[in-house]
Amino acid sequence: MNIQAAFTFSAYRYHPLDLRVPLAERFPGRALGYASYGPGGLSLASVRHANGQLFVSHHTTDPQAGGMPPAEIASRIRAVARPGSLFGPTPVILGVSSKLEWHIKTAVEAAGQEDFVYQLRTEPQKILSGANVAINYTGLLHDGSGLIFGVHGHDLNLAGEALQRARYQVVRRTVPALAVMNLLLADPRVTRHEMLPLVVDQGFAVCLLTDSNVWKETQGQPFLGANTGTKDLADLVERIRNFDAIGKFLVAISPANGGMAVEDALRGANAELTRFTLNHLPEEDLFPYACALF
Repeated sequence: MNIQAAFTFSAYRYHPLDLRVPLAERFPGRALGYASYGPGGLSLASVRHANGQLFVSHHTTDPQAGGMPPAEIASRIRAVARPGSLFGPTPVILGVSSKLEWHIKTAVEAAGQEDFVYQLRTEPQKILSGANVAINYTGLLHDGSGLIFGVHGHDLNLAGEALQRARYQVVRRTVPALAVMNLLLADPRVTRHEMLPLVVDQGFAVCLLTDSNVWKETQGQPFLGANTGTKDLADLVERIRNFDAIGKFLVAISPANGGMAVEDALRGANAELTRFTLNHLPEEDLFPYACALF
């Protein structure tokens, strides 16, 4: 061990870019920027881990920003996070949900969650047959089954490169819908199969169908861009009922859905909804909170 490092305690600090370490340990007490972009708009926030808690502030959403170039995130994020200085770039959590896709894979061969995500990022074809080289994949592993989400890598890279030029450092690339789905899957109402988990973000609605805590099927639907959003969501509810007649949903809906009244559309399709809440967290802050939690 380096003697100087031992005396200054630097030998015991986590490297800020070590993706295996939770953000709370990589950036204790430091404010991080958050940006989520996709067809449903742009959400920005500041998140900070302090005293064992996670705080979300300055959360804003522009549901009309869905058509802007991803590189513009770098200029927009200044509203919630200042660019870096001589001391280094400002850390940012980046979620880009362009061309979102979802899959369920059974009999996954992986040593655990970390190995599962590593394989999806480096050699996705080992997990998912027909994996597209233009798609960035990530996922959740549960009892040998994998829930896999993919986003278009080109838009993600454009945003990341623009942020870097503006003195921001992307310290986590995430799919906000997957981060929130992870929280819903731990809810007792889902584990007891009383409700089905449904996440709606960036113009995509995705539901995971389970049985006795076994992941069976994903059903999802994009619903922006063709003036048929209400019908698309109604069709999704009907397809889910064909797989599982439970008809009750534990739902998380982000503010970034192109300004559409998603909850009204789902209730109009006779879906019985319970909005997911977490402690005393304002509901609109759920998505940045979930992306920064672990």
